[in-house]
Amino acid sequence: MADLPTDSMVIQNAIKRDGRSASKFCNRDTLLARITPCLENGKTGFVNFMGDGEAGRGSTEFIVLRSKRVTPEFVYCLARTYHFRENAIKSMIGSSGRSVFKKVALKSSWCGFRRGPFSICQRVRRAGVSPNQNTAFAKPKTPRRARPAGATPDERGDCGLKRCQVDCTMLQQRQKLILQLLQALGGDVANTDFQKLLFLFTREFQDTPVYDFVPYKYGGFSFTSYADKRRLSERGSLEDDDCNWRITASGQHQAGPDRPMAVALHRFCRMYGALRGNALLASVYRRYPYYAT
Repeated sequence: MADLPTDSMVIQNAIKRDGRSASKFCNRDTLLARITPCLENGKTGFVNFMGDGEAGRGSTEFIVLRSKRVTPEFVYCLARTYHFRENAIKSMIGSSGRSVFKKVALKSSWCGFRRGPFSICQRVRRAGVSPNQNTAFAKPKTPRRARPAGATPDERGDCGLKRCQVDCTMLQQRQKLILQLLQALGGDVANTDFQKLLFLFTREFQDTPVYDFVPYKYGGFSFTSYADKRRLSERGSLEDDDCNWRITASGQHQAGPDRPMAVALHRFCRMYGALRGNALLASVYRRYPYYAT
């Protein structure tokens, strides 16, 4: 169990020895922790270190997820999602120090898949690569009809209007919140501090929190917020920094003016803006003891 990672896909340590019992797995399986607090801490790994035909055995404290109709990498990504893990956490039984979740809980985890010629699974199979590779999938272009030379706009059928390209990089509301909160806090906040401040803001200043948090080492932790951090770093809104959340000039522009949000952020900063480090952790632990592990 100690070798299952909490923040990466690859299992770093594996040893060879004789074994008769425990969970059996093979290459391209996903190992998911089923005990507390390992499940809450995100211990999940993807098996890719074994040879063809080899089988491995591991701890009974994790379960083995194996794909049937989707790619194995998709199963791993699904096991990393908050809603999938939340369903497992809610089904945990046993004493508080040794709780485990029931395997039957996974049968009630439903996912929606888009049908059609451009589904992710079909694109992966057509390309012959794994989804964890840096591969761009594009929809096939529809051939344009030939247009007679010298035709008027109405005869061409477009009424003289230019085609508009949809901006697929539009910020989601929760991503915009990250930029606005960072801007209100000075633009540069340490990882742990920002997680706690984001947790407090979504819990106390939003009727419907845009981020879900799970109990973690230093209080509430949001996997979705870190996924958004990577996306914002890729588009230049945040600096690519492993230790801090730091907004860029482009990110400040994208945060934009928002009067209702500005009022809420002003109130929030008056209450919690000066808290950092141990003082901030102590405040979160006292107010939300459930998230303290």
